Amino acid sequence: MIPVIIPYYKHKDKLDKCVEHLKNQSVEVEIFIKDNDTDNTYFTAAINQGLKKYLYQPGEFVVILNQDMYLESVAIERMVTFMDSHPDCGIGSPLQIDSKNSEYVIFAGGLDAFPAGKHRHGRLSDFSGDEEILWANGACMILRKEMIREIGLMDENFVFIGSDSDYCFTARARGWQIWRILKARGIHDGDTSAQLS
Repeated sequence: MIPVIIPYYKHKDKLDKCVEHLKNQSVEVEIFIKDNDTDNTYFTAAINQGLKKYLYQPGEFVVILNQDMYLESVAIERMVTFMDSHPDCGIGSPLQIDSKNSEYVIFAGGLDAFPAGKHRHGRLSDFSGDEEILWANGACMILRKEMIREIGLMDENFVFIGSDSDYCFTARARGWQIWRILKARGIHDGDTSAQLS
């Protein structure tokens, strides 16, 4: 069973679609939704709440997922398979496909992170393999629990922007790798949290 942590804020239709895609995964998942509609703790605090719940439970991995990211049915299984075969990978990220063009990738790895994140993007056919990247976009990341126990939780001073890149940089500074997982994919239906570059 793979825990999936979703920070929810408004747009219930997107959350419902996200959950429906999770129910169709080829591996068993447990969905943790932090409802920020009434008491908005923001992204990193919501994620940390889920991480605290699952960090010392059985299993090696946990997935962080935005409510507007709809994973293909084999995406989590493929991320787990990749992580199993790459023990130095602390964070993995699927390809994020444009919701308006199924042949275009809006995130295939982080480039510049500050002051605003820039994403590697392009035609789906431009990407031919798994690749180590600088940072992964928080719309979907699979995290190794061993890494979390070593480097700690996300920095809650980062309310939104920078939390994903900062966490990846912390992981890399501690010797963990960050990878793009080519065969794991999902549609990101929303404004990407960074610029395309």
